[in-house]
Amino acid sequence: MQTYDIVIVGGGPGGYTAASRAAALGKKTALVEAADLGGTCLNRGCIPSKTYLRHAEAYREVLHAGQFGIETGEVRFSYDSMLKRKNDVIQTLRGGVASLMKAGKIDVMAGWGTVHPDLTVSVENAGTKTVIQGKKIIAAMGSTPAVPPIKGIEQASYHTSDTIFDMERMPERLTIIGAGYIGVEFASIYAAFGVEVTLVEMADRIIPLEDSDAR
Repeated sequence: MQTYDIVIVGGGPGGYTAASRAAALGKKTALVEAADLGGTCLNRGCIPSKTYLRHAEAYREVLHAGQFGIETGEVRFSYDSMLKRKNDVIQTLRGGVASLMKAGKIDVMAGWGTVHPDLTVSVENAGTKTVIQGKKIIAAMGSTPAVPPIKGIEQASYHTSDTIFDMERMPERLTIIGAGYIGVEFASIYAAFGVEVTLVEMADRIIPLEDSDAR
């Protein structure tokens, strides 16, 4: 059984930066990740959303270029091209994280990590289990989307913030439950492309955790 100074469970921004820092301090380090390096932020959150936002911004600028005396002719938008660019951006950044781990001589273990009271971590992947020992453990497991307890929702077809970036085509209409900064961000993206967007928020205004003038 391999023994490490530090075992980190979760390869998102918290996990891989902790691993890089630990390795820089001379610690023998292992990083356990069940899915893709970079976690939610890189693969299903900040990076794809900002990529889509940039596409939306560019599209709006071209549509309104006439206000600046720029003649563009017919403007067409390709959803497939946006998907491809989003995936290319993610792959590039994911490769950068992998290179960072390699440079730090960090052992990256693919699989579902379970931490035990004796500071061992079992890593399960494709029916096989590997057990490693850590003198210290860092839990950086991240989060999952919260699905509201709406009656009948289990029978409906819906997306979460984890799956919306994998839609195969642009919807005609979209209802977003939750008008916090993530919901408003999605609304801004899809409305820019002509989608009919409805925001549903239980508070008395959108982005309720931000300053009121942010509306």
